[in-house]
Amino acid sequence: MKKPTILTILVLITLAGVTKPLTAQDEADPYQAAIQSENRRLREENFKLRQKIANEELEKRIAKKHTKAQATVTNEEELIADRSQEADRDANKLYAEHFAASQGVGKVPDIAEEDSKKAKWSGQLALGGNATGGNVDGYRVNTDARLIRKNDGHRTTLTANGDYAETETTTTAQQFNTNAEDRHDLSKKSFAKADLGYLHNDLLGIKHQTRAALGAGYYFAKTEKTEWTVDAGPAYVYENRENLESSHSANARLGHEIKHSITDDLRLFQNGEVLTALTNIDEWRYNTEAGIETDISDHMSLRLSGRNRFQSEVAEDRENNDFSIGASLVFKLD
Repeated sequence: MKKPTILTILVLITLAGVTKPLTAQDEADPYQAAIQSENRRLREENFKLRQKIANEELEKRIAKKHTKAQATVTNEEELIADRSQEADRDANKLYAEHFAASQGVGKVPDIAEEDSKKAKWSGQLALGGNATGGNVDGYRVNTDARLIRKNDGHRTTLTANGDYAETETTTTAQQFNTNAEDRHDLSKKSFAKADLGYLHNDLLGIKHQTRAALGAGYYFAKTEKTEWTVDAGPAYVYENRENLESSHSANARLGHEIKHSITDDLRLFQNGEVLTALTNIDEWRYNTEAGIETDISDHMSLRLSGRNRFQSEVAEDRENNDFSIGASLVFKLD
């Protein structure tokens, strides 16, 4: 008998679902028995494969749901921890405030708030000069240093400046000035101040001049761009002058100061004061300064300024007025 081909076997397998059970005659036929046996094996393997696929799909679904549930639990745990920490902070703050109130101290200030209100020093150092040659050889140098400390409603200012200039035969400028001022705001529009100053001006014949003053002031303008103040009060002046006797006198003082920012990088400033001796109104002094300053970088600016000092009583060989003007580089020391 001719053996069946592979194609024949596959066809028989396909038709196995409609093939009738083996008869006694079929069981006696080895080829029919082999076909039926192979058909059963393939159906069993197909069932096992489907079952395996279903189990893997089920495991994936279970793992996905477990991961999602775990993430939800983690988020809830983090939320609970954050709320617990916030509750602890609130409880500690309430306890501190209660304890402070029980001790008569009042509300406990926030540390970050206190740090932001602490006074901080800032500074400026200005240096300038020029030299001449040819028909007249000479040079001029000037310097100005300032330290400022500000906090809420209070300002302390320390200044020192000097000028020196000479030619081949003459000293044309020689002065040194220092000043310390402390200002405290009494309200949004008023303030009180105290200052102490020292001056040496060789051209005016002032060997030493010491001044102490108290004053009350008013803000005519106080904005982010403009500050304009006027103040008045008593002052005490001691002078040691060349070719004149040393003197000390009580004075009345009137002063003003204007600062204005034209732009973020360009500023104007002007200040002045008048002092008049109470015992002799013919003896008076006027000091003023004005200038403009523009930023070059975050830590450097260029300043053009002028100073004028007038004194009504000077030695016979001296002029009443002393004026200087110059440009300087300003280094910010914040």
